Amino acid sequence: CCWMLVGLLRLASSRLSTTQPKTKLTRTIQSIHKRFMSTEQATPSVAEPAKGWKYITEGQATIMFPDDNAVFYNKAMETNRDLSIMTTKIFMDILNKEQETKATSSSSSSSSAQRKDKRDIHDGPGIRILEALSATGLRSIRYCKEIPEGIHSIVSNDIDPAAVESIRRNFDYNNLNPSVAIPNLGDACMVMYESSRTHRYDLIDLDPYGSPSVFLDAAVQAVSEGGMLGITATDMAVLCGNYPESCWAKYASLPLRGGSCHEAALRILLYSIELHANKYKRHIVPMFALSIDYYIRVFVRVYTSPAEVRNSFSKVSRGLRCPICHSFHLNSVGRIL
Repeated sequence: CCWMLVGLLRLASSRLSTTQPKTKLTRTIQSIHKRFMSTEQATPSVAEPAKGWKYITEGQATIMFPDDNAVFYNKAMETNRDLSIMTTKIFMDILNKEQETKATSSSSSSSSAQRKDKRDIHDGPGIRILEALSATGLRSIRYCKEIPEGIHSIVSNDIDPAAVESIRRNFDYNNLNPSVAIPNLGDACMVMYESSRTHRYDLIDLDPYGSPSVFLDAAVQAVSEGGMLGITATDMAVLCGNYPESCWAKYASLPLRGGSCHEAALRILLYSIELHANKYKRHIVPMFALSIDYYIRVFVRVYTSPAEVRNSFSKVSRGLRCPICHSFHLNSVGRIL
């Protein structure tokens, strides 16, 4: 038999919740939605928009959007934004429980073990969020309005001046606190590289058009200790095997085509994030990963641990599959003895 090769990230020998039938996936999302989001959100009453503009309401946010589509808005990503809000609420619950555990065990542990990196310290409660590719600012507005008690500050960044002006306009329209919701004009990578030296973010949300590969190196440095990355990839043709050369160049993996290609795409993205994190003595812990429609979305936490980085190779396997009988085998890169 001829065999194909692919770089896959094995996550504690457990399967990811990925390519489920749409009906089952819909039920899963709806059950999470009932727990972590209000199902009876009042639709804001808005006046008739001015000529050349229209109002778009999603969740508890309403934005002004130009009829000429001067700023990018994707209606199909509403589910993606719903998942971001729900996962952030879960993440905040986990952080609160971890802080309670640390508080109760602080008396028995040394002060050096409890010392936080000064880049992760900020005044006041809540988490710091960076939406690196914000466009209209809709996702940031939803963060502020649907998790009001949990946000310390959120930076909505975009490289397009027209997009940043749209963000300011929509922030004002939704009456957001200017000390909490902060529009920013800049290159996403440079913003993250600069913040990695001064103030790291508890949550970095990356939802690019296409591949997120160019942002990963900066993102793994700019996220705080134990912070979360939410990353979307829409280049499924590359990740699912139509362009293996491009996949190797962007993600350092060769994809498998076939029935498991969407799960392989998720594992390739996770492997790429881990690879970038390892360069800075950091590693990832996946929280949530889904393949939906034409994109994949992953949520991972990032920690600093040279010991875990040394063990990282043991989580990587080569996937071998026969193109005739489709039998599948994982060959681990290495083992810890």
